[in-house]
Amino acid sequence: MLHRNPHWSALLLGTALLGGCDSDDGATSRDAQPPDDGGGSGDGGGVDDGGRDGGSAGLPEEPVFSGTFEEPDRRWLRDLDLPPGPDGVGYSMFEMPIGTMILDPDDRGPITAAGECAALILACWDPDLRNYAGCLQNVRQCPDDRPWEGDRPFCCPTACEPRYQDLRRQGLDAAHALTAAIWDDPSCMPAMESGQ
Repeated sequence: MLHRNPHWSALLLGTALLGGCDSDDGATSRDAQPPDDGGGSGDGGGVDDGGRDGGSAGLPEEPVFSGTFEEPDRRWLRDLDLPPGPDGVGYSMFEMPIGTMILDPDDRGPITAAGECAALILACWDPDLRNYAGCLQNVRQCPDDRPWEGDRPFCCPTACEPRYQDLRRQGLDAAHALTAAIWDDPSCMPAMESGQ
């Protein structure tokens, strides 16, 4: 029996891609402009911790973005050293009591596009250079409301940054606001509620 839970697949997708971020096989690197205020938090040059306690609850997060980062690339998934999935489709990740968990980098929908957005933000975030707000403003923006169609580069919908900031104003810390902006209802990813 195959287990095709799209949420698990998105989590595996993000984990596998972040594991490939050390690759120097031509993946895109994003450049940043230094922030006007130096980007420091007053503690020796770091930015708002973007995930540990997330700064001041109830306030929007001041975007901080400097330096460069390597963007995750779906091609890394196609080069994984894992056993092929049943019938040669995708990869067999691991066995579970209910069947085999597979990862198919070509089976994409709103949930996997949300996983790609999350992987892109996590690849961008750096406690000394970039916070979530800065990453959400500066990563590649999706050109339309169907980013899962075709073999496009990873992107985040333009709705993610304002949704994230709204959740920060509601009192969520940075990590929970980022997670909720992408995965909770209403998601910043179009069509997430339908799970297409």
